Parts: sequence; C-alpha cells; structure tokens
Amino acid sequence: MPEHDRTSAHTPFDYLLLGGGLQSCLLILAVRHHRPQASIAVVEQGSELAGNHTWCLHDGDVSGPARQWLWPALSVQWPGYTVQFPEYQREIPLGYSALTSADLREHALAALRRGPHRLLLNTAAQVRDNTSLQTASGEVLHGRRLLVASGQERHAHSQAGWQTFLGLELQTAAPHGLHQPILMDAKLPQLGGFRFMYVLPLGPDRLLVEDTCFADSPALDHAERRRQVLDYASKHAWLPATELRCETGVLAMPWQLPEQPQVDHARGGVLGGWFHPLTGYSLPFAAAVAQHLAMRDPGEPLGPAWQALQQRHRRQARLATTLNWALFRMAEPHARRGMLAHFYRSNLGTIGRVYALQHKWFDALALLAGRPPKGMAHWPRPLPALARQEATQ
Repeated sequence: MPEHDRTSAHTPFDYLLLGGGLQSCLLILAVRHHRPQASIAVVEQGSELAGNHTWCLHDGDVSGPARQWLWPALSVQWPGYTVQFPEYQREIPLGYSALTSADLREHALAALRRGPHRLLLNTAAQVRDNTSLQTASGEVLHGRRLLVASGQERHAHSQAGWQTFLGLELQTAAPHGLHQPILMDAKLPQLGGFRFMYVLPLGPDRLLVEDTCFADSPALDHAERRRQVLDYASKHAWLPATELRCETGVLAMPWQLPEQPQVDHARGGVLGGWFHPLTGYSLPFAAAVAQHLAMRDPGEPLGPAWQALQQRHRRQARLATTLNWALFRMAEPHARRGMLAHFYRSNLGTIGRVYALQHKWFDALALLAGRPPKGMAHWPRPLPALARQEATQ
C-alpha cells in the first residue's frame, strides 16, 4: 500500500471521490478547510492527481468562503490582462489567476495527508450504488458522500461547436518581459474558426503559449498547432526556449447543457455540466460545487439546496449557450472574431459577470441590443427574445 494510504481498506469514508481531477482536488481542499478530520478516499485511474492542465479564473468568479481555501493554492495572480483585435487593443483591469496541475496536485496531496484518507491511483472503478464504488479488482469502497467526477461526456447531439487548443509551456533563455496575460491575441489569420493566441506569463522566464480555435470540428492537428505556437513565440523574440510541457484540449461548446440523471450522488466537473459553455472555464464552478458539498454534512441527502445550485447554474448558462448557437450558426468561421470583439467592448461589470455566469438582465440587453457584430447581417431572432425574457425575470 502506498505511503499516503493511511487507513484500512474497510474504512467507511465520509467522502468517496471517483476521479482525481480538478473537481475532486478542490473538494479535498474544501473539506480539509471546513471538516479537517473528515475521512476521504480518492479513486483515480491515472498515475497521478490533477492531470496536465492549466486552469484560470477572474477574481470575481469566486466569492465568499471558497476564497479562503482556494486562493492559497493559486499558482500566479495578475492585476489584469489584455485582449487584441485588428480594430483595437484593450487592457482590462480585472484580476486574473492561474492554477497549474503541479501546484494543485501538491496542495491536494498535502491536504489529504492532514487527515484520514486513502488514495488509489492506477485504479479503475465504477459506481455500484449511491454510496459505493467497485474497483476493477472487485474491492468495494463505501462513502457517506459519493462524488463522481471521472471524465467528460461529449453529448455530440447538442453541440454547437468545439474549442480546440494546444499550448506549450516554454522557459525562455532571457526574461520575456510580459507582465500580464494576453487573454486573446486575435490579430491572426482566422483559419477554420475564431482563432487566437492565449499567453500566460507564469514566471519571469516561463510562458504558456496556446493556440486556440472555436471550430466546427473536434479535430486537432498537433503538428500544425505546435508550429503555429513556435512561430508566434519566435515573432515575439521568446525563442530560443526550452519546452517544459505540452497540453492539449478539445472542449465542447454546447447550445444546451446536458440534462443530468436523477441520482442521489453528486456529479461534478465537466461530467456534471459544471463549466462555462462559451469560454470553457471550469475552475470557478468546480470551486462552487466543492464549497457546497464541504459545507454540508456528508450523510445528508443532496436535497433542494443541490438542485437549486444546479438550476441557478443552468439558468445563468442559457445566455452562453445561446451565444454559442449564434457564433456557430449565424457567422461564417472567418467572421466569428467579430462577436468576441463586440463582447470585449462592453463595460467591465458586464465582462466580469458574464465570465462568472452571474450576469444581470441588463448585461444580456447590452450584449444583444443595437447593431450586430461585424460578420453578422442581423441578430438571430432567439437572441432579442432571450434578452426580453431576461428583463422580465
């Protein structure tokens, strides 16, 4: 048994987590903050927790008690970021932060070890019932609260499109001089959809440079994307550099969130629909789920409070899914950039609330009223209707 397995295989755990990704790691942090002596079991089919990712959030995406346990784990924080389009460039003074897999893994493992726990890596398992899992070897684990956050269901029947990306973390030979992120550099040829570079300065000589496209297909040409990233880095004099790691992703951009099955255990992460349909951000919503579950006795039924959290998330996501529909059905691939350029001309309050899925009715009106973005002849009928509906709620 690995060194960090501290409890008997037959321990009835307070929290039983299937999947060792973002959602489970955040729940570990939240539980240790609110219930230090709760017992936790994690079952992960991979060889380590947290995978190979970089997650980001805006300061306004998370509020209240969740900041107390999440903020110490964040890898880098910046006072703002820039966006760049052919028509304009804008500095946006909204705080922005990143969390890397390496830092999340370190914090989650340290938190696990502060209390009774069991960690099973390289272990496949399936849900046995609402309080137990069965591993591939036949072992049964029980928990008072079961969280399933193991992977992603794509729900291809409801997709509007896909966000595909490849990023390289580079260690530059000299300081790169970039002091805040470039959230979108969209001054690029719009090949295959809305395409932009995303750049995070992770240290004085460390950068994550990511080629991203809002595309009609989930196909990802790794060799071509790598070439585009290195060309971009070269143009900005960030080469020669040592490649530290590569991360890739294919994220669904749905025009409706998948319906969740009626089960008595919690479904977290992307599997449970806890992500931003337009941007793909998942960290703030995983943090909200973790905070909700950690604040309640693990033996209590999920009940109305959990249902209300789900319904509020789905209601707020409706604007984003409708914008996805417009982005992929009302604009040609090369013209999708116009919708994002339109969005980033909004006031800071609207930008922050839309990212956080906390928008108000007047934010929807501000985005959907007036002249349509460049590349669209008119706003599609459902969008003004949605704005009017928002205004009456």
